[in-house]
Formats: sequence, C-alpha cells, structure tokens
Amino acid sequence: MTQLEQAYVIVLHIAEKYCSGQVVIRRYEEETQELVTIGVSHHQYFPPLPRMKLDEGINGQVARERRSIVIYDTNRPPSGVVPAKLPDLTVRSLVFTPIMFKKRYYGNLGFSHKEVGHFRDADVHFLEGLTQQLASTIYRLETARERQEFEQRAISAETMSSIGQIAFELTHRWGNDLGLVRSYVNDIRSELKTLNVTSNFITEKLENIVRAAGAVLNLSKELKQALVRTGEAIAGKPVVIKPGTLLEEAQDATSLPSNIQICLEIDDNVAAVRVIHSLVVDILRNLMTNAIDAMPEGGKITLKAHNAGRFVALEVIDTGAGIPQQSLSKIFDLFYSTKGSSGFGLWSARTNALRNQGDLTVKSQEGRGTTFTLLLPGAER
Repeated sequence: MTQLEQAYVIVLHIAEKYCSGQVVIRRYEEETQELVTIGVSHHQYFPPLPRMKLDEGINGQVARERRSIVIYDTNRPPSGVVPAKLPDLTVRSLVFTPIMFKKRYYGNLGFSHKEVGHFRDADVHFLEGLTQQLASTIYRLETARERQEFEQRAISAETMSSIGQIAFELTHRWGNDLGLVRSYVNDIRSELKTLNVTSNFITEKLENIVRAAGAVLNLSKELKQALVRTGEAIAGKPVVIKPGTLLEEAQDATSLPSNIQICLEIDDNVAAVRVIHSLVVDILRNLMTNAIDAMPEGGKITLKAHNAGRFVALEVIDTGAGIPQQSLSKIFDLFYSTKGSSGFGLWSARTNALRNQGDLTVKSQEGRGTTFTLLLPGAER
C-alpha cells in the first residue's frame, strides 16, 4: 500500500510539472462503485468533488466507456459527451483518460484549465502515456500483493487441513474408547445388583456418565462424517460457473421459515468463478443456515454477488442480532460456537473457501446483523 501511494504521488508530481492547470487523480472503488478523489494539484482552483458515481458527469462517462474524452470549451461540449459537472465554473478546457491495464480499470486521470482550447493532441498523448505507466505499476503491485495473499491462504489451508486430520484421528479414538462406556456402566450395574446395593445417587451419576459419553460420541460421528464428505468433495475438479447460479442453488437448497424473506442482488457485470462446485455449495448452505438461526423472530437474508478485483465476492447478509465483538476473532475456530452446536460448520466453511483459493470473512455489529463474504477466484484469474 505504501508503494501504491508513492506511485500516485510521483504521477501527480510529473503531471503537475507538465500541466499549468489542475490535475486530479480519481481511484475507482469497487465496493461502493464510486470514483474517489485521491490526488489534486494547483489548489488555486476549486477542489474537485470528493466522490462521484459512475453515472455522474464526464468522469463517469470515461469510466463507463473506457476512453479518453477531450472538451475544448465546456460551454460547447462535443456531441455525445455529457455536460461537465464542475465545482469551478471558470474551468473551460478538460481532458480525462481512464487508468487501465489488461482490461482492469483503476480510475481516471484528468487535466483542467481556465483557457478555451488549452489542450492539444500532444497533451492527450502525454496523459494517456502517463496513465498507462500508472496502470501498469498498479497492476504489478496488485499482482505482488495477490501472490502474497495467495501464499498466505495456501499456508492457512495447509494448517487447517492438518487440524482436520488431527480432528479425524481424535474422532476415531473417541469412538473406540468412549464406545465402551455404556458396556462398563452396565457391568457396574450388574455388580451392584449382585451385591444387592441400591443407590439413587449412583444410578443418577451412571446415567450422567452415559449421557456425557453419548454427547461426545454424537459430536465425533458428526465431525467424522463431515470430514469424510469434505475429503470426497476435494477430489472433484474445479469448474467455471456463474455466481448467480451458486446463490440460486443455495437458496433452493435451504428451507426458509415463513417469517424470513430472501433477496438476491447480482451485479450485471459479475464475472464467472472457477471453483470446486460441491465445496462452494456447502459453504453457502452453511452460511444460510447460520443466518436463519440468527433470526428466530424473523428477518431478511440478502444474497449478493459482485466483482472484487480479480475475485468475486458472494455475500450472505442477515438482519439478526449480530455477533459480539469478542467472538468475531474466534468465529472460525474449530469447536467454537455461539449457539451450542459442534462448532465445526464455520471452520469447515473457511477451510473449503481456502481450498478454492479464496477466503471467508465476517463483519458484524450487535443489533445490526452479520455479513459473511466469500471471496472466490474469477475464472480469468
């Protein structure tokens, strides 16, 4: 991030030396679908708008059409160009160009001047060359960061897989050892009967022992079956599939109570993903079940799909009570649960996300609901 900020500063400095007018760098923020002003020169001009939607002004048109736009006189814009949305009405000449590399759009770089016809073809070529340099730098930094993140996810996946193997071995041992508890208890009861000993206290404690051992055996069985299913699913090959299809499958596979509404919000331009299909379906089904459990009195589940860099983000959002802040850091730990369950579900979900070269994150506020975000690699990536 430090290197990226330095790149913006250097480009702004170069552009400022070249242009006697105002230079503005706007970064595209995918999460909000907005252009955010991150660099401005020549402060004798009015400051530009801090944020712009993609359907606003010339900057929005440049972002939508991915092409440079030149206006020699803001009072007479060329045909097909939207009217300029300017905080400084003394500006008369404009040129904007998109910051792009390999079809990845990062924002806009723009010049403005108070003279009519100030910018010429040479200025446009210079600006386009500068944006190309900036875009390629951003791409290289982005690629390096993604490589680091991929390596970290690979380490996390390996660690969680090792934990799963240990858990599998533990469940096998529990089944062998605790499965004998009922037999031992029956032997004790037989011996007490032979000795003609009657004790309500002993009888109660023996029942407690059987129940406790049974609870652990049930957990062991559930965990072992889930680990086996996950192992079988990993054997499948990745496929290219539309995110909307995955969300629709999760919706169809989940039985919704009558007091819970569901809403799908899938961006039109969302990319396809390359994933192990059965693993992702299990993740989404798990998240849907958690969302339903979080709203016993009813509410709304929103399923979203949108691009997030070279990833695609699938979000499961509920309007439940939220997760306490002290629990958020432990929510994906094996055996940790806030609702008295086995605590395996979210651990398994994140493990499967990592195995798909993605990740699973959570944001929550008490009283305001919870958002789980599943990041999956885009098919092109």
